[in-house]
Amino acid sequence: MITVAKALNIVSQNVGSLGAERIDLAASIGRVLAEPIVADTDLPPFDRSQMDGFAVISKDTPATLKLVGESAAGRGWHKELKSDEAVAIMTGAPVPKGADAVQKIELTRSSDDKTVDILEAAEKDKFIIRRGAEITKGTTVFTPGEIITRNMIASLAAFGYSQVRVSKQPRISILGTGSEIVEIGKKPGRDQI
Repeated sequence: MITVAKALNIVSQNVGSLGAERIDLAASIGRVLAEPIVADTDLPPFDRSQMDGFAVISKDTPATLKLVGESAAGRGWHKELKSDEAVAIMTGAPVPKGADAVQKIELTRSSDDKTVDILEAAEKDKFIIRRGAEITKGTTVFTPGEIITRNMIASLAAFGYSQVRVSKQPRISILGTGSEIVEIGKKPGRDQI
């Protein structure tokens, strides 16, 4: 008999790499990554709102501001916000150029679609996730040798990896030897398994 550590050492010295293959992202959980995953864009790719509310210039608040547009997730307002103006904004939407804060909707009041009352001063940079705050373009996000987990899938998808390169899986066979082992469908006799 030899120790498990010695057996593993013998196997690792005598088994070569099986190579790699490209598979669909959905099938990659539990597989070993065989390529570096590099961010091809900043995350977020734009200044993004963390709240439903109004994009404003913080020094203009509190005040009644002219409502000049709306920025929704997937459909931003791409003009420049000027002093004494506000843009209605949804969580995840791009923050308009010129805005330096988002005031959450609970601290506002609007009786028409032309103005909005910002009831409390908005804090500069409050409720804004700046472009690249999570990951910057060119950053290595995952390295070869990592086992792909469910938590990694969203990041892989965010960087456009519909397929990933993974190590090929070995085929494993178990060969039982010895007179004490019987076939699966047979009843073991005395001293057998």
